[in-house]
Amino acid sequence: MYSKYLTSVRVKSNCRKRVRYSARDLDFFTFAEQGLTQIFSKLTTYLSPSAYPELTLIRACCTEVVHLYPEAQATNMCNTPLFPLALLETHYVSSYSSCLRIKAPMKHILALDQGTTSSRAIVFSADGRVVSRAQREITQLYPQPGWVEHDADEILSTQLQTAREALSGVIGEVSAIGITNQRETTLLWDRTTGKPVYNAIVWQDRRTASHCDDLKAQGLEASWRLKTGLLIDPYFSGTKLAWLLEHIPDVRAKAEAGELAFGTVDSWLIWNLTGGAVHATDITNASRTLLFNIHSRQWDAEILETLGIPHALLPEVKASSAEYGFAASLGGLPIAGVAGDQHAALFGQACLQPGMAKNTYGTGCFMLLNTGTEAVSSAAGLLTTPAWQLEETVTYALEGSVFMAGAVVQWLRDEMKFFVDAKEVEAMAASVLDNAGVYLVPAFAGLGAPHWDAYARGTIVGLTRGTGRAHIARAALEAIAYQVR
Repeated sequence: MYSKYLTSVRVKSNCRKRVRYSARDLDFFTFAEQGLTQIFSKLTTYLSPSAYPELTLIRACCTEVVHLYPEAQATNMCNTPLFPLALLETHYVSSYSSCLRIKAPMKHILALDQGTTSSRAIVFSADGRVVSRAQREITQLYPQPGWVEHDADEILSTQLQTAREALSGVIGEVSAIGITNQRETTLLWDRTTGKPVYNAIVWQDRRTASHCDDLKAQGLEASWRLKTGLLIDPYFSGTKLAWLLEHIPDVRAKAEAGELAFGTVDSWLIWNLTGGAVHATDITNASRTLLFNIHSRQWDAEILETLGIPHALLPEVKASSAEYGFAASLGGLPIAGVAGDQHAALFGQACLQPGMAKNTYGTGCFMLLNTGTEAVSSAAGLLTTPAWQLEETVTYALEGSVFMAGAVVQWLRDEMKFFVDAKEVEAMAASVLDNAGVYLVPAFAGLGAPHWDAYARGTIVGLTRGTGRAHIARAALEAIAYQVR
């Protein structure tokens, strides 16, 4: 993907020794007569001279530098005023009688995972190993029953903190950033100041249930479902954005004047990482807004007009694997991939062929089935959604959405104070033989597939004088399994 930024140079010598390395455009320096000195300064920055004394010998023998590839900035390095140099890939030193290979640190990928309950950053090696990781929980805000919000600035700050922490111990080049995120969560911010106009309205939020009822009463659900693959439900971003435009002072006027930007969490991160240079999202996140036609791959004008949403608010929609810009706040690393968390999980679990499915258990649990290049409709309450887009090819999926899984355990910890650490739930639930007739329906944010009931609320039944915390903890874990079944 980044081949146009790559170049390779060869250092030739009159004593038949040579060094070869790859470079890319993250760390520019002026190449003049002191060019070789800078090259070897960079070499010794990442390769210890004491461990590789051969570097001194190479330096003494080098006399000429030439380009190997025509896509480089010039055909002759000595005439190039600006030369891109990053970490070293592989270096070879050879002579008449011996060949020594010096291997530089392996390239890595930084994955940013901004979820509903925490922000994580993981550095992966080229062969998929976890090199380092960091995680911070984010605050859950409940201003009214059924409302769920996040502080947009906390989302950003925790993600940056975890990214820097994960990167701090990495030896070797980090080639690019990938972003995955909680979907549907809605943010609106000022393009000039970069400040959010309101808290992020989380996907679990139910405040727009009555608006969704009105839209369904107008007979819009069937046509909108054909376009978007979604049902009309407060789960999705569209009615949340409409709520912000109607209820936050001065917001509509600013939106119509082009002064504001809307996005899901990925767009918020991209905007801030690039210093406001890029307002973009990928197809998987766009498809969860209720505003995007998954067949034409465009924002839908009729839906936007019905909801009163100015087109100027919306981000550019890109493929899941694409060039999104450079993260100035993280050393200029390129942002090279974006996908909503469940779509990323489907790809990450290698469900790459039609008929392959995954179910992941996080805040909620979401089962996705790869349907290939066909957008399959469901009569059983499942959603039709793009799974990912690679170049021009879109792969689709069917999705069953369960809103509450791990969040039930978080509720037991934070609201019910059953334990201090979420890990304690397993021992507590296992301390009783069964649930003693106690059942928990974790409809704290309504019910998703297949019921799609925005007004459902959590229920515990079967309580007796003998019911204890362990029985409720067991019922909570069993509820996760019952919802999936």
